[in-house]
Amino acid sequence: MELELSTTTKTSSSYIETLQNAIIPFFQNLLRFHVFQQDNTSIHTSKEAMGEVDIKGINVLDWSAYSPDLNPIENR
Repeated sequence: MELELSTTTKTSSSYIETLQNAIIPFFQNLLRFHVFQQDNTSIHTSKEAMGEVDIKGINVLDWSAYSPDLNPIENR
């Protein structure tokens, strides 16, 4: 999978497009069990985006909302 750079603000719709074009195909081609990690940004947790990964059977890591203790930059 290649790195995708975005020069505009992402919306839920554009994130779902990224899921469909890059992330979902990548995870569907893996032979082993993997978990997809994303943060709790509203575009990542929208009903539409979560529905997209659920339908495709991709396991998403559950994150606690607002977890500064999980952020290594904030906890030096």
